[in-house]
Order: sequence, then structure tokens, then C-alpha cells
Amino acid sequence: MITDIFLTALYRLSTPESLGIILALALSTIFGRIAVSAYKNRDLAKLPLVNGKKWWQLTSKEQRTRFCTQAKYMIDDAFVNEFHINIDGFKPWREGRKSGIFQHAVQVNLTQDISALNIPLSEEATHALDKHLTNDSEWHEIPVKVVAFKIISQMSSRVFLGEELCRNEDWLQVTVDYTRDAVIAAQELRLWPKLLRPFAFRFANPRCKAIQEQLKKSEDLINPILEKRRRETEERKNAGLKPIRHYDAMQWMDDAANGRKYEAGAAQIMMAIAANFTGSDMLTGALICISQEPELVEDMRKEIITVMNECQWNKSTLYKLRLMDSVLKETQRIKPAAIAVMRRKAIKDTQLPDGTRIPKGTNMMVSTHKSWDSNTYENPEKFDGYRFLRKRNNEKLETAQFVSTTPESLGFGLGKFACPGRFFAANELKIVLSHIIMKYDMKLVPGTTTDTQFYSLFSMGNDNAKILFRRRQEEVAL
Repeated sequence: MITDIFLTALYRLSTPESLGIILALALSTIFGRIAVSAYKNRDLAKLPLVNGKKWWQLTSKEQRTRFCTQAKYMIDDAFVNEFHINIDGFKPWREGRKSGIFQHAVQVNLTQDISALNIPLSEEATHALDKHLTNDSEWHEIPVKVVAFKIISQMSSRVFLGEELCRNEDWLQVTVDYTRDAVIAAQELRLWPKLLRPFAFRFANPRCKAIQEQLKKSEDLINPILEKRRRETEERKNAGLKPIRHYDAMQWMDDAANGRKYEAGAAQIMMAIAANFTGSDMLTGALICISQEPELVEDMRKEIITVMNECQWNKSTLYKLRLMDSVLKETQRIKPAAIAVMRRKAIKDTQLPDGTRIPKGTNMMVSTHKSWDSNTYENPEKFDGYRFLRKRNNEKLETAQFVSTTPESLGFGLGKFACPGRFFAANELKIVLSHIIMKYDMKLVPGTTTDTQFYSLFSMGNDNAKILFRRRQEEVAL
């Protein structure tokens, strides 16, 4: 009976009249959605659309592809910078955004314990440089971007995972591979319509399979250590003893979880991404810049000697490295990690002071173009390691510090949403640069390529940049 009714209904719908009605309803729906979308975005119509479709193009695939290679020249006001946190391969971003565990570890523990981390970071810098820059007193060629990533990854892992894993080659390789593959895979998936991204993730992108395997390996490495720590804590509590406290992010996140379930491997990968991707890029940029300025390196060396003779790695040491602070800020100015930052979505209709209305749901980012604006900086195209030191000395401008955020300096964001890990990043970079400058002479390999590379919104140090290093005898112990 049910089958007969279904067949009869299907037969009636197959008549020309019925098909016409269905087609009319479908077209009405399509044009209705277009009209609603146009109405909602009417206030954005006066803003320039720099990457629109041509009249004959039915999809946005070509625009998305062009954006990935030419975004520096076509920042689209409606760009949506998503990391697909609903897809399992991007679990680190989900752990970083949803549970609050990651935020607590960075905003509270990392900041509170920061001065206690200087000596461990210095010890790890010594080990990493001996391994990757070597003790060879003859000039030898180093691919700076690859080596900078390995050095920062090892130093950060000392803070995030402690001595148990920070020198584990499998873990260090996972952090390198996942950071690289996940960032590129996320960009490539944005070329697909949202509904098709889970399909593309599973079947159409080999990097996506790789990041799933890398996440599995991270869990296999971290979970046994975490379980061992938890068992030891319970045993000491049962014995009436005070639990051993580890000053690392594994401990911080377990404390913040307070028994809640979370994915420790994914959370640690998120910590690694946050530190390694931008930290290594900053180190790469700084080394490329100062290796072309021998007088600047010599002045930085004198500053380090003076400061280290006054005090070792205590709370004030790194603050006193004012020239190095200026060099880092100038490195970030001339090549920020991204050409647009601070992705936000309007949660309600908003009117700007100039009358522009931003409809609810609009995705926005802020351009970092002021970094190269001649109205803001003198000779903005030129690297000047002393630029911000002069501002602090002559203008008494403390916002010229590396970690300070201003509308002209958005490398760490702005306001209450500025990067909470920037103080740790600054300390880590100053420590490793102190070791490199005191222990090595350096100069660019003749003819090496140093041009910044762009992929979508990201600006990165050149993969092919090479620097010559040779070991020297440092004047002070670090």
C-alpha cells in the first residue's frame, strides 16, 4: 500500500506541470537567497572588493587560488581565516580554542613562571646550538630557516614538556612536520566549498592524511609520560607526601584540566605551533638581517657582555638588552608574520565612527601595512636595528619595546586580545640570540636569496636563505 502511494506521488510529480512548479520554487529559493545576501551586505558595498569574480565565473575557485599567491596585494575585507576545527586532523586548534585549558596554561602559568624558565632555556640553547650550528671554527654553511625551526622547537619543548621529551627526536620531528603540513593543508582546504572540505580532507589532500598520522604519534609519545606522572602523584598523595611539581606545560594543562578529559597530544601540538611557527620565523628574520650588519652585531655583543657581567639570567637581565629588543622589534616591523592579523567576526550590527556599518556575521582582519608606512616610520623599507632603541632613548617611548602593542605595531595583536605568549617569545628569542652572537661569527652566503616569501596572509623567511657560521670564543659565560 505504502509503495503504491509513493509511486503514485512520484508519477504525479513527473508531469511537466509539476516539474515546472518545482523548478520555479528552486529558482525562487536561489534568487531569494541572493537578494537576502545582497540586502544584508548592502552596507559593505561601498568598501572596495579587490578580488571579485568575473561575470562569466560560476565559482570562486580561481579567486581563492589567486588569493593564496597574491594576498599581499589583495586583502579581501571578507576573508575568513578558519582552521577547520570541526575536522579531526585540526584537533590542536580545537583544543586551543574550546576547553580553556590551553588558555589557562599560557595566560596564567607561562606568565607566572616565566623568570624561572630562563636558565632551562639557556641550557637548552647551548645543547641545540652545539648540535645544529656545531663547534666548527671554520666557516660552514647553514640553511637558516630549517635550523632556526629545530632550535626553537627544542628550546620550547624544554618548557612545554620538560627534560623527558624536549630532546626526543621523534617528538621534535612531529612538531616540525605537523606545524608545516597543518598550516599548508588548512590553506589548501579553504580552496574548497565548506560542505566539501571534510571530503577533501579525507580523500583529496595527502597532507591531511599526514597530519592525522602525526597527531597519533604525538599522543603515543605524550600519553605514557602523562600517565606515569599521574600515577606518581597519586602514590605520593596516598603516602602522605607532597606531589612533585613540574615546571612545564604538561603539568600546567593537567592542573587546569582538574580531572576533565582533554587530548594532551593535540594540546601540546598547539603549544608547539604557537611557539615554533612564529618564534622560528622571527629568529630566521633576525639572523638574516644582522648577518648583513657586522657593526650592529658587534654593538649587540658589547651589550650582552655588559649585561651578563652585571647579572646572570635573572628577571632584569633580558630587559636590559635594549639594543637586542630594538633589533627584534625592527625585524618584526619589516617582516611581520602575517600581512593581516586579528581575525574577528561581528557578533552584532556595528557602526564605525565614519558611518560605515558592519553587518552581523561579517569576518574582518586588520592590515599590518602601517609597518611600512613612510608617515609612520622614516625609511620604512630599510632595516634599522637601532630604530626603536632611539625611540626609547630619545623620545622616552616605552611602547617601542618589542612586546608592546600599538596600532602601528600589530605583530602581537592589540589590546586585551594581544598574544599572551609574547613575553615568553621575547625571552626565548633574546636568550638564543645572546648565545648565537657571543659564540658565533656570521655572514650571508654570497648570492643567497633573502626575499620574503608569501603564502596567503603569511609572510615567511626565505626557504633558500643560507648563512655562514663559525665558532668563536665567547667573552662571558652564558
